[in-house]
Amino acid sequence: MYKVGSTLDAGIYRIISDAEYGMYVISSDANQEDIIDFSAITTHSYFEVVDDQYLKLDGTFAVPMDEVDPIFIEDNTIGPGTYFVGYDIPAGEYEVIQDEETAMYVIYDSLDKSEIASMSAITNNAFVEVEDGQYLQLYGAIITDDALVNEERPDESINSNSN
Repeated sequence: MYKVGSTLDAGIYRIISDAEYGMYVISSDANQEDIIDFSAITTHSYFEVVDDQYLKLDGTFAVPMDEVDPIFIEDNTIGPGTYFVGYDIPAGEYEVIQDEETAMYVIYDSLDKSEIASMSAITNNAFVEVEDGQYLQLYGAIITDDALVNEERPDESINSNSN
């Protein structure tokens, strides 16, 4: 477990699963009785922590946003995970295609996840439009588009097994 401001700097982090299922929990107390944010992940996502919060990682590791490259995109396709629009993927309109039995997308205006711009279950396909600064989360879905190209791989630094 990390205490933000003491054993971990405040800021935005990319979290990456290094197990079949990973999770993070952000709380305002060391006993994690007052949970601020949590998520189970199978790929990658983002979170923000501030001083005096507590962060627990399980089956994941986190990297400060200022130390990571955009998510590596192979074959112009992205799959399940959370993407920072304007950094990982360009703003624009995309066709989201169902890739698993249960599929959906969520577009957040901020990392506190209380500002949902749009969300929907997907049957076959859907179209989404995302703007710089938003976060696009895909579950059981893919996007293939020629605009999705990069050649960088993200760095990895904070491992969930370190605390």
